[in-house]
Amino acid sequence: MSVSPFYIRHQLPVIGAFARIAASRPQKGSRPHTNQVSATLPPRPAALVADYLRHVGANPAAYGKNLPPHLFPQWGFALMTKTLLGMPYDMKKVLNGGASFTVNRPIPIDEALEVTARLNSVEETDSKVLFEQSLITGTKSAPNALEATVWAIIPKKGGKKGGSQKPVVPEDAREVGCLKLGANIGLDFALLTGDFNPIHWIAWYARMAGFKNTINHGFSTMARTIEAVNSTLWGGQPFQMKSFSCRFLSPVVLPATAFVFVDSQNRVYTAPARNTTPYLMGEFTPVS
Repeated sequence: MSVSPFYIRHQLPVIGAFARIAASRPQKGSRPHTNQVSATLPPRPAALVADYLRHVGANPAAYGKNLPPHLFPQWGFALMTKTLLGMPYDMKKVLNGGASFTVNRPIPIDEALEVTARLNSVEETDSKVLFEQSLITGTKSAPNALEATVWAIIPKKGGKKGGSQKPVVPEDAREVGCLKLGANIGLDFALLTGDFNPIHWIAWYARMAGFKNTINHGFSTMARTIEAVNSTLWGGQPFQMKSFSCRFLSPVVLPATAFVFVDSQNRVYTAPARNTTPYLMGEFTPVS
């Protein structure tokens, strides 16, 4: 499917947030201007939500008049970015390390969003700086509907790497989906969510950053993984998943074919094949 370039008009808050990050300069000993930001946001455009769902492999009709929980970066990025401004680090080097969310109740698509972003912690090691942020989303009729956590990472050049063995997809994991990821999906996902980091859609920029080509958004891989699980385990019914948590372990260089696997402990892996290191590894909890 093709994504309308006119969706960019809905992404101005996110684009502005990235611009502020790009213009920021680290100051030794500085601290964030604020560690918590709240805002009331207008309802998400129904056409954008439907095209986003088609883009990540879902049937919009299955969600009815509710927002998909894995769309939270679209309305949350701008607020989460505000909690990072003023940090004594080069924030242009931030990478997504993973995310989790818990669905307390569906979010109505036609209601204003009440959103609070918070910087929970900053941890610095020899190899990286790790930020943990939380995002709470609700509406007037569905307060605190979605609780999300995001982990962001700034790798340190020359830092010591962990010596632990990398995980692999177990041989007995069940395949539940195949993801065909085209070379241009990075730009489409950016138009739908506002994450216009050029490593996802400008090939020469991605190569300058050390990748062989553009890489898929981590949140795009996450959404597609969730929808593969929804489709195979629950016949495409999305709200059978109570919670989801994942780490992004390696970049998906585009174009690519990836497979989604689930084991008996509800652990999920998105990887090139069995017995390989996954791009994404996580776990989910079904609704009881």
